[in-house]
Amino acid sequence: MKITWITKSQPSKDVDSLLELEYKFRSEITKLLLRKFDDALEDLDDVAFDFHTSDKTFCLADSTPEPFYSELTELLKDEAINYKRNS
Repeated sequence: MKITWITKSQPSKDVDSLLELEYKFRSEITKLLLRKFDDALEDLDDVAFDFHTSDKTFCLADSTPEPFYSELTELLKDEAINYKRNS
């Protein structure tokens, strides 16, 4: 899994809290992926998220291949993690 930080300015002194937020997201999304895609774990390396630091949210990156992109989009609609849909 890859997470790319999308920032509009230089990283601030808030980097520690952003790192903690990414760590929490990684933990939650990894548990979800393990539950839902246990049979395709080696393919999950291609799953990518964008971390928008200004609003502290995560979006599934367009570079995530199918069928994971569509399946994760549907799955994440109902999950209570810090995720927003890419617009």
